[in-house]
Amino acid sequence: MYTTPGVYFETVDRSRPAVGPLRTDIAAFAGYAERGPLFVPVKVTGWRQFVATFGAPLPDGYLAYAVRGFFENGGAACHVVRVADPGAAQTGAVVLPGSDGAPSLRLFASYGELHDAATDAPQVDAGRPVRYQNPGAWANRLSVSVQPASLGATRTLGSQPADGLTSYVAGLSGFQVGSVVAIRQQDASVPEYRRVDAIDPHRKLITWDASIAGLGALDLSKDFDLETVEFSLFVHLDGQIVERHLGMSLSPEHRRYVVDALRVASNLLDVEVLVDWEGGAWRIPDRWPADADRVPLLGGFDGLATVDKNDFLTALDALAKVDEVSLLAAPDLVLRPTAPTIRPRAQTEILPCKTLEPPPQGRLRGIAVERRGDTDVPLAGVRVQALESALPSLLTGSDGMFTLEQLPVGRVTVILKRDAYYDTEVTAQSRLVLSEDPESPNYAIPFFMVPIELPPALLLDDIFDVQDAMIRQGERGLYRVALLDPPPEMLSLEDIQTWRARFDSAYAALYYPWLVITREDSVEAAVRSDVIQVPPSGHVAGLIARTDLGEGVHRAPANDLLSGVKALTEIVDEAQHGILNPLHINCLRLLPGRGIRIYGARTLSSDPEWRYLNVRRLISMIEEAVEDASQWAVFEPNNQILRQALTFSLNGFLNALWRQGALAGDAPEAAYQVKCDEDNNPSAVVDAGQIIAEIGVAPTIPFEFIRLRLGRTVEAVEVTE
Repeated sequence: MYTTPGVYFETVDRSRPAVGPLRTDIAAFAGYAERGPLFVPVKVTGWRQFVATFGAPLPDGYLAYAVRGFFENGGAACHVVRVADPGAAQTGAVVLPGSDGAPSLRLFASYGELHDAATDAPQVDAGRPVRYQNPGAWANRLSVSVQPASLGATRTLGSQPADGLTSYVAGLSGFQVGSVVAIRQQDASVPEYRRVDAIDPHRKLITWDASIAGLGALDLSKDFDLETVEFSLFVHLDGQIVERHLGMSLSPEHRRYVVDALRVASNLLDVEVLVDWEGGAWRIPDRWPADADRVPLLGGFDGLATVDKNDFLTALDALAKVDEVSLLAAPDLVLRPTAPTIRPRAQTEILPCKTLEPPPQGRLRGIAVERRGDTDVPLAGVRVQALESALPSLLTGSDGMFTLEQLPVGRVTVILKRDAYYDTEVTAQSRLVLSEDPESPNYAIPFFMVPIELPPALLLDDIFDVQDAMIRQGERGLYRVALLDPPPEMLSLEDIQTWRARFDSAYAALYYPWLVITREDSVEAAVRSDVIQVPPSGHVAGLIARTDLGEGVHRAPANDLLSGVKALTEIVDEAQHGILNPLHINCLRLLPGRGIRIYGARTLSSDPEWRYLNVRRLISMIEEAVEDASQWAVFEPNNQILRQALTFSLNGFLNALWRQGALAGDAPEAAYQVKCDEDNNPSAVVDAGQIIAEIGVAPTIPFEFIRLRLGRTVEAVEVTE
């Protein structure tokens, strides 16, 4: 800090930002997922993070397996967009009533804190984290429990101020601004309620939002008890507690206000308060959420049955806004779904025991229903099994009703199964059976079942339209390449050539054939095949990312081993490879003793200049790096100093690439050229407000054919290349 008047000099760095290489290993995937926000790019840096965000692999879906293959083959980061029909996808929700039966809170499935794809900073709106609804049938596995809670309790000390606006208390632990407090006096049967507006910890003084003088039968000359009013929320997934949110309040001024608390701490739920706070409804204790035990969320639907190409195009539009993406794939675009097989559930073994008296018997009456809009439709033919019972399973009748007998009294777990519906597992309370108890035929616990939605098989023309849109992202300057999967009906030698003939672009690469990999779900694998056929784009993207991170984008992503692959759907021999390679179809080969490898690195361009994938991606990286690092030059004086600065920074960047082996040539002059002087910037160009820098590079070309000549001389065997 300067204190004496005068002239001072400060050293300021006036150097221009240098041009540096950019990351080219980041991929993007669009496809079907169990859960996650719709059409919102989410950055994922590992397989466990993907499962935590988007759930386990779907019975029919390739997205999860593509992402798993990406990370297994060396990928470090990717962006994932979930695809569904936004008009059909529904978010599971539950409305919790107050003690008076009126709605108090609406809880609905939500995605946790989301980071901005460009800045990686948490998204906020009005100071609160941005939350996205999380539609899907997965939310129907959630349930919530509510219990009353209290963070603090104390007692007043002696005579209180007559105006009733403040109270002196014995302690302030658990009390805070915004706390709703129940005020009780020994001879008063019903408590009164006030809200804390201020706290003086030194004087142990509470200031109320309104005077308590004359409040009911409250006598300020006598001591009275104070207790804060809060509640706790427990979230269950498949009957197990996965989240605990303790000591929350309906008061917006409270540090544990339920809206803020869930948005910060919950990865599963968001909340809407249905209590009229401004109208003072918080003063009525019956308006707070009443005690509840495992109340299920309902109404979640995946929205997959009506997916069309427009939904994939919407996902691509979302990915177009993520600048760092270099590889683009949509494995579920070529999905041909099959009806899933229902998994058998092992019954819990009932161990025999000897008792002097038979244990009390319980009964559970229920009804299996499907929620359609606001109507519950009974389901017949649902197989019902109680895990705690040794009795065989039974089927629901035409009215959807069932009765389970000889159950333990208390909580029992019931499994409901029906073809074309998700298995439903519910924990319910059985009732004690007394001989004098009459039957209660009208009382039945509802068990909600959700139909399995299979996505449609898109038409070949629709698949082409979406893949063409993927290619156009690179062609319009987004510096990315589309990794195309052939549809399963186009996997014969003749059909793959037909499919390839649809494309002609340097911003696309086609890989053939499909891969055979292991399933993720070992339980499901016990009743279904333990392998699954998947398109190759995810595994290929991982190998490309591994090559970029290990050696550089200039290295052709080929002749490397694919990890996590058991077999190929088609065996490509030398003759077939000789047919497909000139057509720029990158073949995956099973080579004896060398495993499964990518044996091609070509684009789908007919232009010989853009034949190789590594050349196209290297030039794209150079273009993007130069564009990003040259933004400082805009509005600078267009003179010789500016041209020299541009030339210097570009030469330094290209020289570094040449030293890494990205550019051919024995000397820098043979590897690259930069021209930015008066010759290509005449007065007409300068007057137009433009500056032109001409860059020429000689990228390295991969060796596809290595010829070895074996001959014999008089004294030795001679080998030449």
